[in-house]
Amino acid sequence: MDTQVRVARERYRMIVESAIDYAIFTCGLDGRITSWNAGAQAILGYAPEDIVGEPCARVFMADDIVAHVPETEMRAARDGISVRAERWHHRRDGTRFWSSGRMLALRDSQGQVIGYLKILYDRSVEKDARDALEALNAELEDRVTERTLALAAANEKLRAEILERERVGDQIRQSQKMEVIGQLTGGIAHDFNNLLTAILGALEVTRRRIDDTRNLRLIDSAINAAQRGAKLIAQLVAFARKQNLQVAYLSVNTLVEDMRELLERSAGSSVSVVFDLADDLWPVMADASQMQTGLLNLAFNARDAMPNGGTLRIGSANIHVEMAESDLTVGDYVTLLVQDNGTGMPKDVQARLFEPFFTTKDVGKGTGLGLAQVYGFVRQSGGTVRVDSAVGEGTTITILLPRSADIEGDGERVIAPG
Repeated sequence: MDTQVRVARERYRMIVESAIDYAIFTCGLDGRITSWNAGAQAILGYAPEDIVGEPCARVFMADDIVAHVPETEMRAARDGISVRAERWHHRRDGTRFWSSGRMLALRDSQGQVIGYLKILYDRSVEKDARDALEALNAELEDRVTERTLALAAANEKLRAEILERERVGDQIRQSQKMEVIGQLTGGIAHDFNNLLTAILGALEVTRRRIDDTRNLRLIDSAINAAQRGAKLIAQLVAFARKQNLQVAYLSVNTLVEDMRELLERSAGSSVSVVFDLADDLWPVMADASQMQTGLLNLAFNARDAMPNGGTLRIGSANIHVEMAESDLTVGDYVTLLVQDNGTGMPKDVQARLFEPFFTTKDVGKGTGLGLAQVYGFVRQSGGTVRVDSAVGEGTTITILLPRSADIEGDGERVIAPG
């Protein structure tokens, strides 16, 4: 029996010593190393005479020693748990290596724990390869994320450019449409104006030749009707930009202040009028009469859009246009806005808002020429009109007029039809 035990032990020793790719060492119950194989010497760098008798914690990292990892592994092994762990260990020269290993309990023939067996395998190459792969994957993910964000930004920019092109295209088409309507309107207005001039002339001559009171009343009624028609024609001419504007150096704020009482009275008792006029407003060159008429038309429309009352805001400001548009050049402009919190307008109504004779009012309550007059004289003055409206939220109409290049004005002058 003793011979068999010796043979078994010798076979075990040979196996352990032959396992040069594995660090195998044993410890006593006190955790001190009792045996050290050739693999342990090759991997950890300690010769048996340098390490046997030392605590097994000698090969653990400082952080693991502080965390009592060696004691924890031995306690688990003593409790019958095979502890498998992957962690860093350090060699005699201070370098570290990544290991995969186990801590097992050594038992005698009666099953009593008499020590511990520690097996370590150097997996540093695999660890480095895995870390490199993870780093590469992380880099690839970062690149994919970066590229995705770049593509998203490029897509967003392209979408914004498409929307801007569509907006500019709609603006150009609207401007072209209004130009065509203006040309057509101007021709018709010119012919009707000639007819009305002839009619009024004939009526005036006829009136001087009639003494009968009843017939005079009929003639006067016809003259009044022809004069109303002439006013409508004048509005058409304004829209078509075919009128002579009597422009002069003008302060928009002063014009609004002069009309303050008229505007408040015209708005009615159920509408509160708020004036928000900017300080140091730039002057403009404009036809004061056309400005007053246009502002009244806008105020009347705002009032009608608030049948249950509301707030009418009239404001002014200086702005600088940095990018040319289809109906506006780069430069300084003065804005005059009329804002209500009434019923608002859908997009299809906004698109036709300045067309002559277009109105959403009931028959007999509007000619559809008020806004056409505003649009025409503003465009003829080198500016434009902007509309911002939403159903149920109200409407803001903004007039933009070029800042006057004159510091003090050079008197009144005429802008003839272009």
